[in-house]
Amino acid sequence: MSLILPTLLCLELILGQSIQAQKGAYKKPSLSSMSGTVVASGDKVTLKCFLKFKFDRFILVKEDEFHTIQNQSATCQDSQCQAIFNRGPVNSTQAGTYRCYGAFNDDPYVWSRPSDSLELEVKELPDGSTRPTDLGPTQASRAQDYTVGNLIRMGVAALVLVVLGVLLFQARDSERSVSNAARTCAQRGQGTVQNVGAVEPI
Repeated sequence: MSLILPTLLCLELILGQSIQAQKGAYKKPSLSSMSGTVVASGDKVTLKCFLKFKFDRFILVKEDEFHTIQNQSATCQDSQCQAIFNRGPVNSTQAGTYRCYGAFNDDPYVWSRPSDSLELEVKELPDGSTRPTDLGPTQASRAQDYTVGNLIRMGVAALVLVVLGVLLFQARDSERSVSNAARTCAQRGQGTVQNVGAVEPI
């Protein structure tokens, strides 16, 4: 029992020194935000980790109490490798300090030196709401169909109102004409009766 503890401490010291030496063997990559470092709540954020060194993958780490890790395979072109990390729609919980690392598939637990830190700031909108997210092709098509349908319904309703207005105008005009005709006939009838009454007896 007395030999186990010193042996474990010695093993931990050897492994710690080995890992520390391997971490300095790779150059540090660069980290940038293609969406800017200050974004509004609800926006989508795209971070790029890149280096002129052929890493197999890049690791994005958010330096908070949880140390959120996002792993992405590298794409290489013209001796430069990079990985794109999409985050969002973001809110205040995604704000903070980010760093990225490079690594190889055959030794995934040995990372490069960390990139320079990137501070992401997420600002809430004045009313506390978030910006609407982009609609997918299907949702956009449905929204367009709803818009066209609403326009058609509004057009039909406007046409019905115009027809009703015309009919109402014609009905009032016809009623006025009948009233005038009746008044004229009544006046003529009264005139005839007066003329008859005025005729002297023979």
